[in-house]
Amino acid sequence: MAGEISGMAITQGFLFAISLYIAIASVMVFLSLVLSPTVNRWANIVLASLYVLSIVASAVGETSAYYWFLSIAESALLLLIVWYAWTWPRREGTPCRRRPLQDHASAKRDNGAAVGWSRASPERLSSDGHRSRRHLGLT
Repeated sequence: MAGEISGMAITQGFLFAISLYIAIASVMVFLSLVLSPTVNRWANIVLASLYVLSIVASAVGETSAYYWFLSIAESALLLLIVWYAWTWPRREGTPCRRRPLQDHASAKRDNGAAVGWSRASPERLSSDGHRSRRHLGLT
């Protein structure tokens, strides 16, 4: 294997480092679903911040318009992840910020009018804020 990218030789070590860089971002998609809320928050804040720093460092000296466009777009999305993770509810077990669904009795009293909606009603969430196995149809 021979070649250069921006003055750096393409070696097995270089390709492995780039593979790790990409794999971390891919694994974070899954980990965001399974980590506890506190660990998830800090993993998203720290890793997204490190990725923004690496993008800024690699953009120094670049003159290509496409590179700047993608660097700015990716950095903006990563900063949104940091902001969103920073503003997540602080208490463990807080399901979401949306209002819970009406219970059956109040819906009947209101003639079935929908007052609010939620991704999941609180009673379907476990104590750590994740959907229960029963709700997901796994039991």
